[in-house]
Amino acid sequence: MTYVMADLHGNAQRFRDVMEKIDLKADDTLYVLGDVIDRYPDGVAILQTLMELPQAKMLLGNHEYMMLNALDPQSAGDGGAEAEDARAYALALWYYNGGMATHDAMNALSGEERSRIFRRLRSLPLNLEATVGEKKFLFVHGAPVSLCPEGEDPTYWAVWTRLTPDCELPEDKTVIFGHTPTSHYQFTNPLSVWFGQSRIGIDCGAGYPSDCARSGRLACVRLEDMAIYYSEN
Repeated sequence: MTYVMADLHGNAQRFRDVMEKIDLKADDTLYVLGDVIDRYPDGVAILQTLMELPQAKMLLGNHEYMMLNALDPQSAGDGGAEAEDARAYALALWYYNGGMATHDAMNALSGEERSRIFRRLRSLPLNLEATVGEKKFLFVHGAPVSLCPEGEDPTYWAVWTRLTPDCELPEDKTVIFGHTPTSHYQFTNPLSVWFGQSRIGIDCGAGYPSDCARSGRLACVRLEDMAIYYSEN
């Protein structure tokens, strides 16, 4: 079976709940469309779990992208005042978006383990494709990199761009995306998976605080039959 989830945002309770429900088998595949970390405190632990899970295939999300820019030595450039200013801005942006808990968890790791995580994140693709039965799917975090305008950074584009309900997408594929909570497209409480024209939004607000008026939860879609598994609130 083929499963897809996105935007876990460090919420271990919701992650465990969904994983128990889908009961992943050795020949299953789990696509995780980025934003494993930040906001809740267990993002690094979830990331380490997924790194050891042979069935898991991950995409780079904008939160992993922010962490690399803020912490990864290979993102530091050639040094100097300009590089220091860029790193300070990257750290501030990451913290503004909930990165402090993840930074604390990274600081508790050995240097070797931090480097292992950075290497894995740098290797993550921006998009992935799969065919399930007769249906073709394109998995993205924010947007298909093939639509990146000329002259723009394709990584930044792919992880930060938000899809609209009627924007042009690659033909003959269903695009499954995270990054943009489904509350942007429909009103449901708690949030639920959104089905649009040749696109499916699956960020159901797992990173929302527990006291938020709009209840968030983690969603996972099984592609063979479009069964949906939600974490319990």
